Amino acid sequence: TKEFDTGLFFGALGILLIYNLFIFISVREISFVYYSFYLGGMVTVLGIIGGIFPLNQILTTIGLFTTVGFLLFTHSLLELKYRFPRIGSSFYIFSSVGALLAVLAAFPAYLPFIGLVEYLGDLFIFSSFGLMIGFAAYLSLRKQKSALLYVIAWSPLFFAMAFYFARVHLLKGESGYWELFAWRSAVLAQTLIFSAGFTYRVKHLQIENAIQTEKAKDAERLRNLVRVIC
Repeated sequence: TKEFDTGLFFGALGILLIYNLFIFISVREISFVYYSFYLGGMVTVLGIIGGIFPLNQILTTIGLFTTVGFLLFTHSLLELKYRFPRIGSSFYIFSSVGALLAVLAAFPAYLPFIGLVEYLGDLFIFSSFGLMIGFAAYLSLRKQKSALLYVIAWSPLFFAMAFYFARVHLLKGESGYWELFAWRSAVLAQTLIFSAGFTYRVKHLQIENAIQTEKAKDAERLRNLVRVIC
C-alpha cells in the first residue's frame, strides 16, 4: 500500500541519516555534515510533495537549501578546493545565489514577483544537479574514483527530478504516485550507495590514521635514540 511504502521509505532514510551523523562523529570529516544536511532536506521535500508535511508555501525554500547542501557536499567530496581551485571558489558564489533565492522564496506574501522567484529556484535546483553530475562524469573519465561513485549514485535521482519538473512546469500537472515513487526510490538507492561508499571511506581513514600513528611513534623512538647516543 501507499502508506506502507511511505513508512518504509522515511524509516529507511531516517536510519541512514542517523548513520551518517554517527560517521561524522567518529571521523570528523565535514563531508558527512553536508551530506546529512542534504539528506534531511530531501526527506523534508519529499514529505511535503507527498502531503505528509503541510509546508507547501516554503517548498521552494527548503528545496533550495537542500541544493546548497548538495553543492557543498559535492565541493568537499570531489576535493575541488585542491584539484580545481578556481572552480572550487565559484561553488561558493553559486551556492550563495541559491541561498539568496531560498531566502526570497520564504516570504511569498511580501513579494509581488514570487512566481518568478519560485521558477528561478526550480531552475537553479535542476541545473545544479545536472551540472554537477556532468562535471563528475568528466572527472570520472580522468580516473577519479569518488567522481564515478557520484555519477552512479546521482544519475537516477536527476532523471526522476527531470520527470517531476517536466510534469509540473511543462505539462502543468501535479505529481502522481509513480513519479513520487520513482523519486523516492532514486533517493533511497543513492543514499545506500553513498552510505556504502562512506563506510569504505571510514575504513580507509582508519588505516591512514593507524599508519600516521605508527610513523609518529617511530619518529619519537628515533628522537629518543638520538638523545641517548648524543
